[in-house]
Amino acid sequence: MPLHTVLRGVTHESRNDDTYYPRGFNRALLLGDETGDGLSDLLIEWTHRELQAFVGVSGPDLFAGCSQNLSVVVPNDEEYTWLTDLDRDGKQDIVRHHQFTLRDAHGAPTQPPGTEPHRVVTLFAQ
Repeated sequence: MPLHTVLRGVTHESRNDDTYYPRGFNRALLLGDETGDGLSDLLIEWTHRELQAFVGVSGPDLFAGCSQNLSVVVPNDEEYTWLTDLDRDGKQDIVRHHQFTLRDAHGAPTQPPGTEPHRVVTLFAQ
């Protein structure tokens, strides 16, 4: 996903021209060293069920041109996803707090607020 799409947030001027408009507001956007190579990597929420990981590279480009897709359920708001080195191996791990898990096709909750138990999921970087 181009960086201008991620950062434009609620800017709607080109939405009518886009064939596919990924949401750019409340999207998880994480920078951290996932690979342990000392370079920052970029994780972007592509959909509510997928993250794209762009590996950091040295040189004029900050990140690799192609991404790796991580098929995971992403929490409903970016503030519920964190990067931290839980196992102290020099690689940042992903921690996700899910306030709800049952979603409709658009990622919205299907149950009334407060009726589902919260869930914390951790992905350890390898």
